[in-house]
Amino acid sequence: MPVYDESRESLLHEGNENRSNSQSALSSSTDGEGGKRQLDGSSSSSSASSSRLSMSMGAKELSAGLSMLNSIVGMGLVALPFAVDRAGLAMGLLIHFVAATLTAYCAFLLGDMMTETKTENVMDLSVKGGAPFAGKLVQLAIVACVFMDAMAGSILLADNIYDLLGVPLWKTKVALVCVQCLFAQLKSLSSLGFTSFFGVAFSFGLCIFLVSLATNKVVVAGKRPETLSKVRIVPGNWIRLGESIGVIFCSFQIATHADFRASMQKPGAFNTVVFMANIAAFVINLGVGLGGLLLFAGNVEPEVTTNLSKWGRYGESVVWCLVVIVFTKIPVYHRLLSDNFERLFLPDVDVHSPEISGHGFREALRCLLCLLVFVAAIFFPAFVEVEGLLGSVLCIFIMLVFPLFMAIKLRAGRSFVESAAFPLLLLSAVAVSVFSTGAVLYKMAMEGFSRETSW
Repeated sequence: MPVYDESRESLLHEGNENRSNSQSALSSSTDGEGGKRQLDGSSSSSSASSSRLSMSMGAKELSAGLSMLNSIVGMGLVALPFAVDRAGLAMGLLIHFVAATLTAYCAFLLGDMMTETKTENVMDLSVKGGAPFAGKLVQLAIVACVFMDAMAGSILLADNIYDLLGVPLWKTKVALVCVQCLFAQLKSLSSLGFTSFFGVAFSFGLCIFLVSLATNKVVVAGKRPETLSKVRIVPGNWIRLGESIGVIFCSFQIATHADFRASMQKPGAFNTVVFMANIAAFVINLGVGLGGLLLFAGNVEPEVTTNLSKWGRYGESVVWCLVVIVFTKIPVYHRLLSDNFERLFLPDVDVHSPEISGHGFREALRCLLCLLVFVAAIFFPAFVEVEGLLGSVLCIFIMLVFPLFMAIKLRAGRSFVESAAFPLLLLSAVAVSVFSTGAVLYKMAMEGFSRETSW
């Protein structure tokens, strides 16, 4: 669940404040003979201000880590029990571990390379590596990734409202696109930043809720529940396994490493934040996947919320919480989509200038993108297939292929191990992506969508 981050504007504002503070300090230091006494007397206040500054920097790192964790778990969280059911218990655990480990490792690589090359975005990094086309390609992939995230959010919201209230899907989607066009008129969505906290809290809550229900159901006076006997240990066939890989990788997605790194006042802390966020995401995703699998084994819907809506009052409450969170997230997805669209297709245009922003260009672009997302959600309404393709194509390319490719260009000559490991990991990631994408497309061609939806 990516969160909108106006890091560039905030950093510029902080830079202006720092410059003004330095000027005021310089003027105070030249006040005459009494200046020394004033400086001595203000040393305690300056030390206090420096301690407050360090505390604020710590809070900024914590905020970046919270937003990163919220982005990693994402929309794929609710499809994890279905993916683990298709992959089987053993392979589901293995894919979870591999996805969490590789995405964290590639994030480390990307952060180190950006620190060494003193770059702030993927396009500048690709230029430093002598492959500018790679930066444009990954920026295009990020636009497509956020587009599919917005599409998946619309599908999920409409499906959940249908499960709870029986409202036809088309009515929900039409109402949603109208609301999004209203959000498109706002200059800033910083007021929706609180949804990161709610997203993380809901993810932890859903994990604990499913694990506790599954534990109570499994431990029943020494008897083995009927559903537990239906848990698949191994995948039924290779197509099912490939269908699951994309969804599991999608649950570990984060398309904007550079944005989170740029929002930190201590770029050196990026690796630590990535490490902690990936551990927390691994625990959450694994708990939701296993909890939902054990609870609904043999009858796992593409969205675990569909099962929960039939569970009773507590299950309906969980689904309503998800509805509220997704509703607040969709405007953020659309804003991220329009911002990345402008960055890719209008790199030399100052979209903040009065000549452009004063004529409603950005608002019109946002409304147009909202309509495109709405049309895509109508013609491709299957949530789990959207998540599968998103993970197998875009997430693997952004999270694994691009960092490994840049590592080959910038770091492979440092040691024999890296020179051998990076190409091997790159080829493996491409092979897994092709296999998973082919499995999803083959399944849709042979069996249709996992969940049929209509107007």
